[in-house]
Amino acid sequence: MLKSDLEKASMEIILHAGNARTDTMEALDKIDDSDVAKALLKSARESIILAHQAQTTVMQQMISEVNEYSILFSHAQDTLMTIMTEVNLAEKLVVIYNKIDEKIKG
Repeated sequence: MLKSDLEKASMEIILHAGNARTDTMEALDKIDDSDVAKALLKSARESIILAHQAQTTVMQQMISEVNEYSILFSHAQDTLMTIMTEVNLAEKLVVIYNKIDEKIKG
């Protein structure tokens, strides 16, 4: 894998992960509108999948080839893992919020 290909893939991971973070934060801002929050979290999850696919492709190529260490790829992986956690947490918060809201409206 060429260094330029690795950099491109790393930026793709960061881009998709960043899109997921944006959707996740917006979903939390819109938590009182369950349909909107769920749609935003669905979009976030789709972005995470795209980022993860890019990461997997790079890792498979790295296994089959000898490559140099890439700080950018490490950053991309770190970004992806952090935002995956944020998406997971936001999905749980929306569920909890909806349960509390249902009990209050009871």
